Amino acid sequence: MKKKVPEDLETRQARLARARVQLEKLGRRKQIRRTLEHNRYAIFSHKLRALRESLGLSQDAFATLTGVSVWTLRSHEQKDPPWSLIQEYAKIFGITTDSFWDIDQEGPLSAEE
Repeated sequence: MKKKVPEDLETRQARLARARVQLEKLGRRKQIRRTLEHNRYAIFSHKLRALRESLGLSQDAFATLTGVSVWTLRSHEQKDPPWSLIQEYAKIFGITTDSFWDIDQEGPLSAEE
């Protein structure tokens, strides 16, 4: 069996410094991922609300049109709904599903900014 040689102080400090850098990178990646996820929801909800308002519809009227409850619509204007409803909303507005997240697209969202 090989006898384990104790690490000298400099080697151990260097190894710990590399481990700290790796942990910081991982933390930043998680932070970036959370921020991107939050922004994705914010873009969708803003676009949905802007499109609904561009049709001159209240939440009640739009909920009735789409067949969802007002409470469900309100939650969709705060976060992404299920994919089937995203497709339904896109069909009503006459846009592609990707358009909900396209901030460069001409329309109610870009007109407000």
